[in-house]
Amino acid sequence: MKLLDASALLAFILDEPGAEAVDRELEDCAMSVVNASETAEVLRRKGVPIDKAIADLAAMTLPWVTPSIDTAMCAARLSAHKGLSLGDRFCIAEAQLRGAPVVTADRAWATHALGVAVELIR
Repeated sequence: MKLLDASALLAFILDEPGAEAVDRELEDCAMSVVNASETAEVLRRKGVPIDKAIADLAAMTLPWVTPSIDTAMCAARLSAHKGLSLGDRFCIAEAQLRGAPVVTADRAWATHALGVAVELIR
């Protein structure tokens, strides 16, 4: 199972470049509920009514991962990497703990030594 970053799910939802790559990966992905919240927030900022964004995310068949205290502390350690949002850090932390790759549109992740395989969608 791979961990899906908010940037990748947003590309899929908004039909941006990389959407096809995400579509091929969705059946093998899970997402942290922290990233789900981040996704809803970005959709709201892009003009999607928040209730619609939340309903659309809730209707998705993705396995939702609830972070543990171990995930939270691992995410805290990742704060040393500049430019990673809280959602980014939770996605990466969960992937580290599971030994799983991450699927993202964020090219900057490939420049950090994150201890996980980074699969870029574009």
